[in-house]
Amino acid sequence: MNNVSSRIISAELVLLPGGEFLMGDDSAGNHSPAHSVYVDSFYMDKYEVTNAQYLAFCQATGHRLPEFWGMSGFRCGRDYPNHPVIGVSWSDAAQYARWLVAR
Repeated sequence: MNNVSSRIISAELVLLPGGEFLMGDDSAGNHSPAHSVYVDSFYMDKYEVTNAQYLAFCQATGHRLPEFWGMSGFRCGRDYPNHPVIGVSWSDAAQYARWLVAR
């Protein structure tokens, strides 16, 4: 991998402390009843994954490009390397994260 690609993939992670919060409410609907939820601490990228970063992943792994790739209206594709990637499913994001950590 060349220096440009190495810089593209660099990620800055921040620790989000765990804690408890109240989820839902007691009104009618599928969000009731209100209940306490605890989330463990976890790390998250400080910045969104860019089109350039996601493209490097797709090129290295053969993974499919995002749904809106190449659509200028969404600013998704090679012409917008520093914009956040969009059209990525939860599964796509999980595979990207596994690949990034494995590197």
